[in-house]
Amino acid sequence: MNIGDIKPLAKFEADLANGKHFICEVEYISFGLSGGDFVNRNGEKERFSKVVKESLIEAMATWNLYDMENEPIPCTIENKKRRLPFILGQDLKGPEPIENEPVKYAGCVGIALWNFAHDSENFLKN
Repeated sequence: MNIGDIKPLAKFEADLANGKHFICEVEYISFGLSGGDFVNRNGEKERFSKVVKESLIEAMATWNLYDMENEPIPCTIENKKRRLPFILGQDLKGPEPIENEPVKYAGCVGIALWNFAHDSENFLKN
């Protein structure tokens, strides 16, 4: 493997169920998830553990977030801690519905982002 082919950041993109498009760049995360990395409270949708959230906050390098005045929100550690947990819980756009069939759940940004940042192939592309 040519060490020069390794990129420090990879671009992640996701279409959200609310019609928005989220783009960010993340660093590689070298450890995997286990069952203990999710918290399930009273049968609600599973949420990431504090360790996983903090890993994603640390790995996030850039994003396309804007405030109400359409000004870019800097990707600082303070802004990531405040805003990223909300973004991680956002539902992804699911497949287009087929007549008389239920729409299948597409997942959430957090799971998709974790899987992306954990896949070394995303950081080895030319």
